[in-house]
Amino acid sequence: MKVALLLLLGLLNASTCVQAESTMNTPIPIDGSWNNGSEQITQSKTHLTVYVDHKRRGPFRGRFYKFQDGEQLIFVDFTDDTGCCTGRINTSGKTIVWSNNSTWTKDTVAATFPLHPITIVPPRLNPVNPPTPVVPPRPVEVIPPPGQSLESSY
Repeated sequence: MKVALLLLLGLLNASTCVQAESTMNTPIPIDGSWNNGSEQITQSKTHLTVYVDHKRRGPFRGRFYKFQDGEQLIFVDFTDDTGCCTGRINTSGKTIVWSNNSTWTKDTVAATFPLHPITIVPPRLNPVNPPTPVVPPRPVEVIPPPGQSLESSY
């Protein structure tokens, strides 16, 4: 009986560990726009491509290097800033705190590059010389003189 109980407890612990491991060992999705469209992250599983300063810097390659036990850590090789940076992602995936003490916040609405307002200008009318309306030509009706037909006039 004691052996059966130990085996049962071992099976329960193993299934709990497998379940926890399968949900905890997946990188959190972080692709999208960050910092009001200033930064952009594209994610493919554990691989990252990062653009900075409205795509004026990058692309920089990165990856998740730890995504277990509730911890989500990334490394990005910012080639123009040697030695930088690792980032810690919060549990919601909405904030990255970088090793250089900067913080990125994920945009709630997708931003595109560049952000420019669209202005629609209506055509101007000239009140002094308004455009002349185009009148289609009317069909011409030929009426023969009295007592003659059209066939006899040719």
